[in-house]
Amino acid sequence: MVSYEALARYILHAPTRWTADVATTLMLWLTFIAMAQSLRHRRMIRITALIANRSPNVARLVELFSLVVIGGFSVLAVWLCWGELMESVEMGRRTASMLQMPQWIVEAPIVVGYTLLALQAFADAARLWMRPPPEFSHSEDPEFHEDEGQGA
Repeated sequence: MVSYEALARYILHAPTRWTADVATTLMLWLTFIAMAQSLRHRRMIRITALIANRSPNVARLVELFSLVVIGGFSVLAVWLCWGELMESVEMGRRTASMLQMPQWIVEAPIVVGYTLLALQAFADAARLWMRPPPEFSHSEDPEFHEDEGQGA
């Protein structure tokens, strides 16, 4: 969309009103919805310096703590952002751009994304003891293994 806007503006001399708003809104939706998917596939960023190579029970407890913090923060974010979203709907707020899209369309991915993230975090926490323990080591990082076997 941004490439189309550049083409339309500089080559065809016919700029659009919609590309910046639509591209930004799609980026917001895709980013916030991807949070739950990232957590589901254990692709969130982890700092493992202090907990690497611990016992399975310690790994599960650390994972449980992380999931509760993620879920709790997500619930707080939904609670705080829901009121703002409803206010935007009630007041009919619009974006301060040329397209003047309804503001709730831009705010909704935050509420939807954090709701999905909270549900995923609490579901993972509930299933934590039925799965193999999480690994907190460099073995999960493919980049770590690229340098192995190569001499200095």
